[in-house]
Amino acid sequence: MADPRSHAMLKNTLEISFTPDMLVKFKTRASAEGLRPGELAKMETVVQVIDALERRSKIGPGNYALLKQMLMDIDAEKYVDDVKNAERAQGIFDEGCDGATGYVDGNQSTDTPLKSTDTPVRAQDKAQSSLQRQQPFDKDDAGVADQMLQWRTENSYNRGRGFVIIIRNFTKDRSGSEIDEQNLRKVFGKTGLKYFMRKESVHDVSKEQLLEKLTSLRTYIQQREEDEEDEFCSLFVFISSHGDKDGIKSIKNEIVSFDEITSIFNGENMPSMIAKPKVFLFQACRGTQFGRGVSVDRDDGYVPTDEADPPHSSQHRQGNTEPLPSLSLKSIPINADMLLAHATSDGTKAWRNEEEGSWFINELCDTIKKWHDKLHLLEILTKVNGLVAERSSSDEGAKQMPQQVSTLTKNFFL
Repeated sequence: MADPRSHAMLKNTLEISFTPDMLVKFKTRASAEGLRPGELAKMETVVQVIDALERRSKIGPGNYALLKQMLMDIDAEKYVDDVKNAERAQGIFDEGCDGATGYVDGNQSTDTPLKSTDTPVRAQDKAQSSLQRQQPFDKDDAGVADQMLQWRTENSYNRGRGFVIIIRNFTKDRSGSEIDEQNLRKVFGKTGLKYFMRKESVHDVSKEQLLEKLTSLRTYIQQREEDEEDEFCSLFVFISSHGDKDGIKSIKNEIVSFDEITSIFNGENMPSMIAKPKVFLFQACRGTQFGRGVSVDRDDGYVPTDEADPPHSSQHRQGNTEPLPSLSLKSIPINADMLLAHATSDGTKAWRNEEEGSWFINELCDTIKKWHDKLHLLEILTKVNGLVAERSSSDEGAKQMPQQVSTLTKNFFL
């Protein structure tokens, strides 16, 4: 009997993996299966397209022949293995897709004819070698999909109310940073997420003022918990500023290192947040170099964009920082359960647009709105990495690559 849970995992895997260009190709291919242009135009995800095909009984648990063919037709053959994994989890063994004739539930399958250049392989040998490659989905362990889903759910932080603070420096000469703040407030205040958003933001502060403010916020959070007024399950600190190779810049151009910021909230200094996720997002440059791009030749439809900036808008570069040293996870250290998400990689500039805000925060907010109820935060940030990587500035085609440093010990669902 087909297992709908492994089917849901398959759709989730494809959703995470698909690039925007692949989605366009997949929708075009789906139009040949009877989906109307007006219907397709409203679909923003590959799961929506698959669901529409399911309603027409063209795709579904135990019925993947069309899906595999569609993936091959859009040059995404490598994802056919994910479909096969789902089939194995459902007790279906079909090795006919890449050559030899296979069997599905005892019926002969002819998804793809044997190519003239292929060397005939005994079906039992082919099935055995394939199962050896795909041990997690061995037919003798059909419950592995259940185990993976259970691990994904149970190995997660408790969901509940989080605390959010936004700090924005150099407000007068960093046009577009106010758009970032507006977007963050909309996402964490109006998307159904349970977050306590500080009504006032912190603007244009010196190093002393910044560290004092963060320390007072720590005291405020702990006091609320001690008084049993509130319990916060997570913490978000957004800092938008100039920077350089040594850290974030204060309004007086003093350098505030990442360690000075994060140590305020570590397990030793803030016991109430032990074993709870603490996320620090830094929208700032980390050097003076332009991010460089390279030509790619991939089979998944990804093509780097040469995206110009919107009309009448200018690009602004921001400050710079050194990455934190690698953090040991051999035991539970005082800086466990932290995530540092940088807008750009070490040594390079971050980009901001006067009308849209920064590339990183713009893509982050859009992705959270779409995926906060399906993906955990590191998966969301991986999507953001891909979206930002596709952008190019009008200034010598400069690129930007976000980077994360994580000591999270569980999946963090917003």
